[in-house]
Amino acid sequence: NKEILSLKYDVIFKMFFVRHQTLLKSFVSAILDIPQDSIRDLVVTNPELPPANKTAKGVRLDICLELNNQVIDIEIQVHKYHNFKDRILFYWAKLFTSMLESGEDYGMLKPAIAVSVVDFSLFPAFPDYQTDVVPVIEGTQTVYSDKMRLRFFELQKLCLENDSLSQCDLKYLWLCLFNAKTTKDLDMLRDTQHPDIVMACDMLQALSEEDKAKNAQWAREKELHDIASLIADGREEGWEAGWNDGRKNILNKLRMRGVSEEVIAEIMSMPDEYKA
Repeated sequence: NKEILSLKYDVIFKMFFVRHQTLLKSFVSAILDIPQDSIRDLVVTNPELPPANKTAKGVRLDICLELNNQVIDIEIQVHKYHNFKDRILFYWAKLFTSMLESGEDYGMLKPAIAVSVVDFSLFPAFPDYQTDVVPVIEGTQTVYSDKMRLRFFELQKLCLENDSLSQCDLKYLWLCLFNAKTTKDLDMLRDTQHPDIVMACDMLQALSEEDKAKNAQWAREKELHDIASLIADGREEGWEAGWNDGRKNILNKLRMRGVSEEVIAEIMSMPDEYKA
């Protein structure tokens, strides 16, 4: 029983699905509740990955897709940053508005879906592991527009050690793969005998043996640890006291490490006047 690389790390998540497009098609069809044979076109529009042995500086580790005249962004998030829900709404807005060039007709806008797989409690009042958000006219059940959808999956609400795992649907099994930590966990999922899941387990186990993938996860772990350490230092230097010199110093340290302004804003929710 050996430890494996985790799909919860965004760099492994993207490496895995960019490399295995057939499995990406299966995963997308499951999380969007659409038949695989209905997927006519699936294109990853941001397939870039960090260079070997490097951190993810400047590289987006979500997966952006064009699928059957829809635009979809899928991301994995293990840390619950301040204002996370607002962040996702902002990401969806960027996804939606980026479709139009200046002067183009609004009728050219496609449905945009932001999918977030999270490893923390986001909607504690709801027992279901999936939560959908759509714009509804107040006081009615009428959807204002079918072009906006936010879909969240909370991994902590899943149970991999489930006696009835073989009876679970493909969506549940795919998400359980994100919770897999060892080869024993992969074997439990293989026992379901679902062809896509068996293949995914085999590919993830093979990926876990690659030095390139191991180094990528190690670099990402170190990057996240460094950021967390800098934030902890910031608290000691006056985090709770407001936007003082201590917090400005932390912003400067993050920038010197090459952390993007977008990531800094997500982590620290800093005011616009402090952005570069």
